[in-house]
Amino acid sequence: MLTVVIPSYNHSQYIESCLLAAIECEKARIIVIDDGSTDDTVAVVEAFIEAHKQYDISLIVKSNSGLISSLNMGLAVATTEYLYFVASDDIPDAAGIAQCINHMEVNQNLKFCIGGADAFFDEKPGHFFKVYGLSQDKFLKLPAQKRFKQALFNYPVPLLLQSTVFRTSALREQGGWDTNLMLDDYPMFVKLLVAYPDVGSEFAYLPDIPVVKYRQHQSNSFRNIPRQYAMVSQAIQHLASGFLADFATAKALAYYALVAIKNKNTVALSKMVNASSYKVCFFSLFYFAEIPLTKAVGYFKRVITN
Repeated sequence: MLTVVIPSYNHSQYIESCLLAAIECEKARIIVIDDGSTDDTVAVVEAFIEAHKQYDISLIVKSNSGLISSLNMGLAVATTEYLYFVASDDIPDAAGIAQCINHMEVNQNLKFCIGGADAFFDEKPGHFFKVYGLSQDKFLKLPAQKRFKQALFNYPVPLLLQSTVFRTSALREQGGWDTNLMLDDYPMFVKLLVAYPDVGSEFAYLPDIPVVKYRQHQSNSFRNIPRQYAMVSQAIQHLASGFLADFATAKALAYYALVAIKNKNTVALSKMVNASSYKVCFFSLFYFAEIPLTKAVGYFKRVITN
């Protein structure tokens, strides 16, 4: 009924806890897809499989080609009705996954179920906080015709693949992940929400059902601000065109620029500006104007004086 796909890359210190949680999913097929790890992730997984032969766990090792490649490979080899992806440094919640599946079994028109996510910092493993709040709730309950524009300008960060249980057929109907893009969750959710827009009848949003514990640590990709901006702007330019794409990219630039300024990261700020067109940089000034002047001045003062 369920395939759990675990894309892995250099997470030898985390993947065992992910696997221990994944085997709690009843009668699940578990597939680890290692993207050419240079640490001992593969050895850890092989030892785990040997010690847990009663479970259906397999390992695919491929040369390093990125997360999108791993996700598409997982989709290609899945043979079950339901499919769940979880990063190898996160911890799936078997009970929450089962509740999502049960909900979709009762409601056969549902293509996917977005459950809840509890985040925690690596150094404070027992302290959790909810990932989803008012912004996700408002976005997912918007009328379909309004949601696409909001996806470009006010997309709620984050929406997580690892808090979502999919019907395998729904992902295949959308052609899987676009291999020309670096970002995994944002463009896929936009595609799915355009194809299946109606909350409650075509997809479910059940934030009170925890599906994953979302680990925060220093190597999380979102901490690399220029890379995150590059991935988001690439996805926006793919999803939209013309002035709409430029203005949406400009807003993303303004947002990540403020993050860089707040963190006193002038190198990141310079990289993002240099990677953007003159038009996008100019349009981003309109978004800076929306920010209270005192807050903007305060950010710049802290950068200048330190």
